[in-house]
Amino acid sequence: MQFICQCPTRSTFFNSRNKFITGSLLRFCREANVVSYSRLNSSKTLKWKLRKRVLVSELEGWYKARVIHNVYESEGHRTLCLEPPSIVLEQYTNPGMFVKLSNGKEKPNFFAVASAVNSPFLEFLVKRTHSTAWLCELEKGGQIFISSVMGKGFQLSRLHDVEHIYLLATGSGISPLKAVMESTEFLQLSNKKDLQLYYGVRTPERFSYQNRFSVWQQTGIRIHKICSTDASGRWTGRVGYIQHWLRKDGIPNPEKTGALLCGVKGMIEEVTQLLQTQGVPSDKILTNF
Repeated sequence: MQFICQCPTRSTFFNSRNKFITGSLLRFCREANVVSYSRLNSSKTLKWKLRKRVLVSELEGWYKARVIHNVYESEGHRTLCLEPPSIVLEQYTNPGMFVKLSNGKEKPNFFAVASAVNSPFLEFLVKRTHSTAWLCELEKGGQIFISSVMGKGFQLSRLHDVEHIYLLATGSGISPLKAVMESTEFLQLSNKKDLQLYYGVRTPERFSYQNRFSVWQQTGIRIHKICSTDASGRWTGRVGYIQHWLRKDGIPNPEKTGALLCGVKGMIEEVTQLLQTQGVPSDKILTNF
């Protein structure tokens, strides 16, 4: 199938193109896993060609993904599991990489992948906000658009020669660190190393992946759960912020220490400064961006 649009002037062409894209083409895209286009050639002709599972123009580089499940994870968060085409799975090579998700209507949102590399599905931790409400309402079997995989991820090869590894996350920042802790590369390099996870949230109800804590502990990871507030009075664990507890606990052997950070900007900046001040090499402090 081929569609050819010819217009007398460039401005008329682009006006016609935009009206066409926002109307019938986008409806067609949603129904048929569409398309790729070649740019305007010397004769000012735009050619549209069908290509399986590839979307174009405003949707160029997007693919359709099927919802496997969408379940409650913690207060204000859901775990969304998608089955994308194999080309997307093959692009996911390092934990910490991310994608954009869209329904073709709302502004796309960025999400770090929470599942391990080589998983047959991609899992995400979705925090409910005004812009992600539609994601939280997706039902099993539904379809959404997923972008190509982006980012460099965590460069775990830099940590092979360290003896202590700190993983530090706030809120939904735990999702790419989950991918790290469950990745084959991390499990191999973490043998006989001191592993500690500092995980900070606002209230106890917001700890995600609590059903995975025992699995992570079995691999040798010590977990420090920290709540910034405790209005209920039921929390008996640590209260405050990750950076404060890390400073209090101390870093015994900074020259042989590495860290992986993901979360709010303030935490990342303060922890990075603390680690560098203590003597942790800058190239051993990893983020996924």
